[in-house]
Amino acid sequence: MNIILAFDKFRDSLTACEAAEATRSGLLEISPEFNIHAFQLADGGEGSLKILAAAYHCHLTQITTQNAIHKPSRSVVAFNEKTKVAILEMAQHVGLAQLSADERNPMKTSSFGVGEAIRQVLNWGAAEIIIGVGGSATNDGGAGMMDAMGYQFLNKKGKTIHPNGGNLHEIDRIVTPSSFPKVQITLASDVANPLTGRNGATYTYGPQKGAREEDLLFLENNIKHLASKVQEVSSSKVLNREGYGAAGGFPLCACELLGAKIKSGSQLIFHRLKIAEIIRQSSVVITGEGKIDGQTSFGKAITPVLECAREHGKKIILVCGVYESEDTFMSGLKRYELSRLASEMNLDSFRDAYLLGCEAGRQIAAGLKEL
Repeated sequence: MNIILAFDKFRDSLTACEAAEATRSGLLEISPEFNIHAFQLADGGEGSLKILAAAYHCHLTQITTQNAIHKPSRSVVAFNEKTKVAILEMAQHVGLAQLSADERNPMKTSSFGVGEAIRQVLNWGAAEIIIGVGGSATNDGGAGMMDAMGYQFLNKKGKTIHPNGGNLHEIDRIVTPSSFPKVQITLASDVANPLTGRNGATYTYGPQKGAREEDLLFLENNIKHLASKVQEVSSSKVLNREGYGAAGGFPLCACELLGAKIKSGSQLIFHRLKIAEIIRQSSVVITGEGKIDGQTSFGKAITPVLECAREHGKKIILVCGVYESEDTFMSGLKRYELSRLASEMNLDSFRDAYLLGCEAGRQIAAGLKEL
């Protein structure tokens, strides 16, 4: 029996690779004859760098950039010297996970480090840059990135401002560099949120980045002010653009000032890894992530896998940490929840996640043998 395993990470417990390894181990323990293909998934956020680097045959290189609070930090970028393709991941440079709880404050954080990474790969001759957008600690609309790349942000007195989430309202004028290398930039993201509003960057993601309730309106107005100044340069309306709410509004400057294009991160990875071809040759598709909820079917990493498996009439099995979805897209699928298994086995769903993944694999194998 041909089986495909395609997992995204189980946050705070298992990487995508570990989730696949655990399930594979349990499957083979019961049925060693299974032919298993395993894939790691991501949607442009954390974990995308290594997956895309392998898919585009890039080598990984450590560089030093500033993190979201301007402290020097070692980070990783990927580059293919032959094709001149570079892969970056926002979380590597200005990631929320890099900061302690006390350091998380989108009033002070900046995307400057991403701009430094872009400058580095441009110096190597990059002609195409793919940036995994997600996991950032920022809410600066990408202005910090532009600052690192030579754009000037001036206040009414003509004094230079180094943008962060808290000082965008001081910007009076944006001065573009006299020249800029020709490069194709793709933002890999599955966030559909607009830049502003209740579903925008600030109100949706600001609190998880450390924003206090009393700061949200101030941050929201700052993003709106930045948008008005960007519009003066780009001459296009930006407030209702789908996807501009990702990563603290990062696409605002990236798309309007650098000409970046947004593509679905999950679809990009799905097609680049040619997972559809393996699904067509498989009998069973096992997929999952840490939490399956109402957002899963709206472009999360496992969505293309589910859509393709349904299209080809494959048996689909979900493995997840918790299941909180009422979406009909998921209805009728056999699922194994590690949290439920943890209760049954008197284990901790986070600490013992690998053991629980193995047990899920064993139970799946037992069920498949009965078919």
